[in-house]
Amino acid sequence: MTQHTVNTPYMVGPVHFYTFELDDGSFIMFDTGPFTLEASKYIMDNLDLNRLSHLFITHCHLDHYGLLHFIRQNSKAKIFISKNDYLKYKLFKERKELLYKILIEEGFPEESITKINQVFDYFKNILPDPEADILEDNTDLLTKLNLRYIPCPGHSQSDIVYLYQDYAITGDVILMDIFQTPLFDLDLNKLNCRYNNYKAYINTIDKLINIQDKIILPGHNKKIDSIKVRIEWYLDKLLSRICRIHQKIMKETLYTTLISSNIDVNNDPLTLYLKLSELFFMRDFILEPNPLVNTIQKHNLDINIQKYLEFIYEGKK
Repeated sequence: MTQHTVNTPYMVGPVHFYTFELDDGSFIMFDTGPFTLEASKYIMDNLDLNRLSHLFITHCHLDHYGLLHFIRQNSKAKIFISKNDYLKYKLFKERKELLYKILIEEGFPEESITKINQVFDYFKNILPDPEADILEDNTDLLTKLNLRYIPCPGHSQSDIVYLYQDYAITGDVILMDIFQTPLFDLDLNKLNCRYNNYKAYINTIDKLINIQDKIILPGHNKKIDSIKVRIEWYLDKLLSRICRIHQKIMKETLYTTLISSNIDVNNDPLTLYLKLSELFFMRDFILEPNPLVNTIQKHNLDINIQKYLEFIYEGKK
């Protein structure tokens, strides 16, 4: 296994992608790095793309799949993305239409919705739609490569964790000391409602706990010390934030909650979108805490959940 690290122009900083040599002299690759001259030069200087047989993408965010078309143009590799990433681009218009309705219900003015839509448009238009095979439709090939995958929404709806040899290539599902929430979106499988990032992440916790024996290869930052410790850190952060703003979340529209958080809703639309995703997650937890409570107890996570619950629900019974 070789870890490759290149800079990105985004707030996340440098990104990692990974290559594995195969017995026949070829190699497989997980993610590509961003759509930059620096990253493409790194690949040309350090990788023999004539030997690249397969490219697997963890999720279609620019810093992870940005050179997909560059790889296609400069190699004969077969390229794979998840079905949800394929649908994300195919259903782009439908996503924006439903999200518009949801944001109107949450009190967002047209100007702010336009700003959020500009974020969606930017990330879609900076690169052409990913031309790739659907991962889930190629089970025979995956079996031949002895490669497994697990859908693990933890950063986006589309996140894939790949299991290969002793490793788990996790993209942005779990990172060291980086707080994140699965992104607000249309449910790509139902098409008529918001994607429930809260319940999706609970399912991901179950899956991550089951691969604790693997060496974790993250998309950013340092190697993961312990999956369980990272999940505990993340949930403690999340629950602490809920305690600070739970009354606002339940009494106000999410737009009003964001305004009171001193976010520049007109000039910082990306942060607005990220914070909005977090607020949906928080509100879903407040309305239905038992799924997360049960998961914490089932996996013996070191979190004083009763302390948080007593604070959030004090005086409501």
